Amino acid sequence: MMRLKVYSAPAIEPVTVAQVKLSAHISHAVEDTLIEAWIKSGRELAEGYQRRAYITQTIDLSLDSWPCDPFFVPRSPLQTVTHIKYYDTDGTEYTVSAADYYVDTAGEPGRIGLTYGTTWPTTVLRPINGISVRFVAGYGLTAATVPQNVIDAILLYCTFRNENRAGEIQEIPASFYGLLRHDRIY
Repeated sequence: MMRLKVYSAPAIEPVTVAQVKLSAHISHAVEDTLIEAWIKSGRELAEGYQRRAYITQTIDLSLDSWPCDPFFVPRSPLQTVTHIKYYDTDGTEYTVSAADYYVDTAGEPGRIGLTYGTTWPTTVLRPINGISVRFVAGYGLTAATVPQNVIDAILLYCTFRNENRAGEIQEIPASFYGLLRHDRIY
């Protein structure tokens, strides 16, 4: 089993409140806090759909057992791997030496593989979350590094949320996913 948890969230969002207000034709500041929430939820939805990280963030990947070699890191673009730790049945923490694995940041998704002649440790792992991989992913530290189709999708999502506040629950427009589909990691 594999689980992801954001350890260090992105410092900024890919779009600003001002961009959403322009896109959604909102001219007052009363709902800025609500717009900020829409931006965050739109980004998280888009990142989950595309299996990407947009603005640089640190993510923890938890595994119950050692994966195949090499294994894919489930958020792209991969920048670095901070550490690979594992825990024995007593909960004692160990760290895999960075010299024992190779990090492939050139492909998408990124991969981690063992260096020649090494193997994953043979220690009996605790049965749940026996392995923790901390990695950094994202296009960069600024919104300027995020692809335009992602920005367009998040703006579309926020405009949709503004126009569909009350009444019958509406589905997110298919065009949101359409904007994101061509760069999706499968």
